[in-house]
Amino acid sequence: GIVYAPVDENDRDAMVQYYMDRAEGDANEELLRFYADNALDTIAWLEGLGVQWMMTVPAGTAPEPRARFSMTAEGVGMTGAALVNPMLEKLNALGVEVLCGVKGTELLVDAEGAIIGAKAESKAADYEITAKSVILATGGFGANLEMVAALKPELEGFMTTNAAGLQGQGIAMAEAIGAATVDMEQIQIHPTVEFY
Repeated sequence: GIVYAPVDENDRDAMVQYYMDRAEGDANEELLRFYADNALDTIAWLEGLGVQWMMTVPAGTAPEPRARFSMTAEGVGMTGAALVNPMLEKLNALGVEVLCGVKGTELLVDAEGAIIGAKAESKAADYEITAKSVILATGGFGANLEMVAALKPELEGFMTTNAAGLQGQGIAMAEAIGAATVDMEQIQIHPTVEFY
């Protein structure tokens, strides 16, 4: 339920520099610039859908108030529902069908190599969906212990507090059709947490 963005238009360069400094120069400045240049428009878009903010404060090690904590209609903040529910309401108003409990299994590609849809499955049915455009928006793989160890052997046998569903299926779907990946060894495992 938290969205990070520059404080205002004048904070873009400082935000990029902050993250470059935090990464000791080992960050993709082009991606940071894209993020900084578009985050405020994203905030405005979310607000246009009805997202409300409980507060905007410093978070982590950044001294500037760049973290916007969302708030549900019930006045409860810092939940993903405060961001997702307004988007879901907009989708419903537009007549977009939302399928829950459905797992993507394969991206469909035409003879020219364009992605034209996806296959998916649920407990009740199998799906083959075609579309003019396909957006693959998927979680990571921090809970897939085998995938983590394969990409970063020193983490073999580690424990994680990542959500159990973060198994990397979307990454595997993309790789199966030749997609390139970057920074796969950058894995969030919450190393300060001890398990007993």
